[in-house]
Amino acid sequence: MSSSPDTKKLAAFIVVVIVIAGAAFGVIMLMQPSVEPGGPEVGIATPDEATNITLNEIKAMETVEGFASFQNSYGNIRGQGNYSGIKVSYLLDELVGGMESNQILTVNATDGYAVTFPYSKVYPNETIQAIQGDMILAYEYNGTEVPDWEDGYRIIFLTEDGYYSTEDANQTTPDEYFMGAAGPTCIKMVDTLKVETLEPTALTVVREEGTTEFTMTELKEMDTITGLGGYKRSSGTMEGPHNYTGVTFQTVLSATGLLPANYTVEAMGSDGFTTYYNKTQVELGYFPGYDPETGDDIGTIACNVSLAWADEGGTLPSDIGPLRAVLINEDGNFTDGHFWNKDVVKLTVIEEVPDWEVELDGVDHFNMSHDDYYAGASCSHHRTEIEMNGDTYKGLPLYVLVAAMDGGDDTHFTFNSSLALQTHYNVTLYDSEGTNVTISVDQIADNTSIVVAGWKNNKLLEGDEWPIKLVTPNATAVLDGIVKIEMVGWED
Repeated sequence: MSSSPDTKKLAAFIVVVIVIAGAAFGVIMLMQPSVEPGGPEVGIATPDEATNITLNEIKAMETVEGFASFQNSYGNIRGQGNYSGIKVSYLLDELVGGMESNQILTVNATDGYAVTFPYSKVYPNETIQAIQGDMILAYEYNGTEVPDWEDGYRIIFLTEDGYYSTEDANQTTPDEYFMGAAGPTCIKMVDTLKVETLEPTALTVVREEGTTEFTMTELKEMDTITGLGGYKRSSGTMEGPHNYTGVTFQTVLSATGLLPANYTVEAMGSDGFTTYYNKTQVELGYFPGYDPETGDDIGTIACNVSLAWADEGGTLPSDIGPLRAVLINEDGNFTDGHFWNKDVVKLTVIEEVPDWEVELDGVDHFNMSHDDYYAGASCSHHRTEIEMNGDTYKGLPLYVLVAAMDGGDDTHFTFNSSLALQTHYNVTLYDSEGTNVTISVDQIADNTSIVVAGWKNNKLLEGDEWPIKLVTPNATAVLDGIVKIEMVGWED
């Protein structure tokens, strides 16, 4: 058994120098015979290269042997015997430079059967190694080599107890690669080993029934849609229209199974920004619309809520994509900017979230919609987390909500500190039954520990806490189900 595979390609030379009386008398060169590349071949391929190796070349490398068997799909023990072969990881390392953790190995048989193994099966950690043993490409079974051994080459797992059971396979194989039993992975008549790079997940869809991941290729294989769209920011500035190409929310969600009778979709960007779309918006596309020239309100319009990967035919800029939530339509009418979530990485189907508003009564008086609250509270510039009674709440500091009605720059939630210093007004929060909590503006100003939360442990508030709740450290001031926030005494 050789310690290096290089012997299969190059002859080795031994140089013997005979020294007499301190001088070199002569040189004799003895050439060892090279390994003849004979016997059945196995192909090895990566995205960058491909090669073949023969039986003789394999046998000249570092080989292993041991007793093995496996459990088939019917629960029976098969393949009992002594095997000789080469560790698949060693073979890949020596011939093609190994595998990376984001790659898979597909083993193809001469009859067209194929099995795909993740990196963790080919290069097991200590825990997996202790269960499955070495994954080998066997060339000999009970003293019979290929081609006389008709099942060879074969993938075999040399477990410590000599029995690769279905339980062993299940414990050491990710769900998406598990084939229901150990036997189907012990592929016979191996023809090629192909290393492939996994395409990264572009979008994750979470439902009560389970989680589904989609690559960009898989999304682009769905029914695509192209249309015009643009948006109006809360500041009044306009962006677009642009011609987007992508796939509708409904198409993606339907690919994961039947949708419930009523639902809301939570779209989350890579920065944590979160947008909510109800069933009517997802399926019928009804949204408030704006004239693309003037920005004037034009009433309800019909759009396709989609995930776009292309803008004017080109990929999205890196700070916006690769996927963006867009509201596209035939006329290129505009919609509210907070629906245009950037770099969307996850869609979660949750129970239907009713529309709600919170009344803000201060220098300015208006009702803030749930969309505006969720947009502001999930924005990385404003969202704040606070621990209370062992739970993690997330939302907006109270002073940010006050800033929306205190006569300052409400577009950017800039707190009107001058008014606070001049009048020292109070802020009172009410629930639907009139129960209230009053806090001095002097305590609120720039204080991120007094929070009006909309989420608890990364889920929207439920029950009595819904829709938003006042939370403070040590629960010194708490109020569930807030419906109104009022500035009191600011006119004095």
